[in-house]
Amino acid sequence: MNYYGTEPAPSSNQSNNQRIETPQSSGIASDAKIGQGATIGNNVTIESGVSIGQGAVIESGAKIGQNSKVGQGAVVKSNAVIGKNAVIGQGAVIMPNAVVPDGSRVSQGAIVY
Repeated sequence: MNYYGTEPAPSSNQSNNQRIETPQSSGIASDAKIGQGATIGNNVTIESGVSIGQGAVIESGAKIGQNSKVGQGAVVKSNAVIGKNAVIGQGAVIMPNAVVPDGSRVSQGAIVY
């Protein structure tokens, strides 16, 4: 995983002797699942029950609501907000400042403005 910052993440997010660091000023729930190769920027909020797929990118200032899923290789751009119980498909791109409402489903490869 690629993280910015130096504060160690909760041990529940660590696997395979990998050192995991949380971004500066970010809030990542201890039960969040973050796939290998994912990149998390600064000032990100990842709430409880969230799953981030392999190689996904969550840019600075983004917020991912409870129980949401971000697919493999998806990109959540800066300051975008993903509501609770939302699903972001593989390879989808959520553009800067976009808001995905609670319970939404974003198709694989879609671009949300």
